[in-house]
Amino acid sequence: MLDCVILYRVNGGPVKIVRRVTLSGDETDDISEFRNIDEAVDWADHNPLFNSGQADFQIVELDEL
Repeated sequence: MLDCVILYRVNGGPVKIVRRVTLSGDETDDISEFRNIDEAVDWADHNPLFNSGQADFQIVELDEL
């Protein structure tokens, strides 16, 4: 299984990447890497922004990194 990242776009805006969040809920500069596509899909399925319909997302497998 390959590591994955999640790219997303809110309301047609610029492409962003899911970043790590601290225990206090603050976003960091570090990119969130998911251990496999199943973990990334599970995270996306439980994300309020993605579930709201405001954001389109794409899971990218890091097959060359």
